[in-house]
Amino acid sequence: MFESHEAPPTEEHPSFRAVLSNPSFMFLWLAQVFSQLADKVILVYLIILLGVAGFSANSDTSKLTLVFTIPAVIFGSIAGVYVDRWNKKWLMIASNLLRAVFTLALPLALWFQPPSAFWIYAMTFLVSTSTQFFAPAEIAMIPVVVEKRHLLAANSLFTTTMLGSVVIGMGVAEPILHRFGDHLYGHLAIGGMYIVSTILLFFVGMRFKGEPQKPGGASSVLKELKEGFDYVLKDPDVRFLLLRLILLFSAFAAMTVLVIGFVNDVLQLDKRYFGYLLASSGLGMGISAAVVGRFGARMGKERLISGGFVAMGLLLIAMANLNWFTALMNVASKVGSASAIEIGLAFVLAFLLGLPAAAIAVPIQTMLQEEIPENMRGKVFGVQNMLINVANTLPLALAGVLADLLDARFPGYGVVLVMSLVGLILLGGAFLKRRPQTLAAR
Repeated sequence: MFESHEAPPTEEHPSFRAVLSNPSFMFLWLAQVFSQLADKVILVYLIILLGVAGFSANSDTSKLTLVFTIPAVIFGSIAGVYVDRWNKKWLMIASNLLRAVFTLALPLALWFQPPSAFWIYAMTFLVSTSTQFFAPAEIAMIPVVVEKRHLLAANSLFTTTMLGSVVIGMGVAEPILHRFGDHLYGHLAIGGMYIVSTILLFFVGMRFKGEPQKPGGASSVLKELKEGFDYVLKDPDVRFLLLRLILLFSAFAAMTVLVIGFVNDVLQLDKRYFGYLLASSGLGMGISAAVVGRFGARMGKERLISGGFVAMGLLLIAMANLNWFTALMNVASKVGSASAIEIGLAFVLAFLLGLPAAAIAVPIQTMLQEEIPENMRGKVFGVQNMLINVANTLPLALAGVLADLLDARFPGYGVVLVMSLVGLILLGGAFLKRRPQTLAAR
């Protein structure tokens, strides 16, 4: 059972200080910070570049999302095979350098007469393809450079950085690009982030385990790819953990879209303030990660995950229906109007929403690393990366559309209803159970 992975009570409690005192892990984590930030800023840059090139229709943005997703579906699992075959450190370095080159080539689209959307989509496809090799190698590297007793703390930092990049990265992208002149020099800022990440990776050493090279030609790739999918399909515990992780990331993807409408429709603020609300959630995740990394072993991973889903679902429902709650408390003069107290409560709830997010993601990722053997991590994490990317894309594409459809039927409440629905789905995550035969078998 999963509880068998809990740290013994007498074991030294993990901490950020312990894992960051490991130079290899510190450089690996810093490399992740710059890489993840670049991954999010480039999305905003691409939308700006499309607009400058004259492609500002909703369909153009949808095509961009699709181009970003296709490599995850096609190459996500195949990349995991090569993560197990090749040196993980050098694979990440190569991925970063390729992403930097393709990013720096993006503005060439404006040199064409007329400007070329095809060039933007092609470079986007190549950047996303390179990312598919970086992500599973990054996750598989953690147990290579960190001792098992420090895995929970290490994953606290990594998982929170990954989640935080979704919310904070989208919030700081506009200020960063604006400072660099948007489409004029924005690509230099993004390419620079990938290069800094590359430099940091050179200082990562693999201290605890060797990196045996796996022989075999391209003919065995399909066989190894099948091994990764078979492992996920046949191991009910891994499958169950991945289902919960996908549920969490899907909810976050939907919230990233919905929070823009929430700021405008519920809080009656300009849409540009959505980044500050997302940053509040990021702060909550950072604090939660510190607590989980320090005391998570005492609390128990299963308890953290289930409690996290309950708390996150309730908080999201409360945030979505903020106007109703404040009206009942006579804080607002009428439903639909926003007061300073409502805005303050929204930021408090956004902060609180980040706390259970880390309490869910960190234990799940740690349990996956403990459950999966060394020679299968790359393949399985490749499958994980593919599934999460697909799961993220559907809410990104559908959440806004569903909110618009409901808003046409219930004016002013489309975002509220969809956010409430996502909250209910998160509540359901707490009640997901493993199959009885899984419990009996372990």
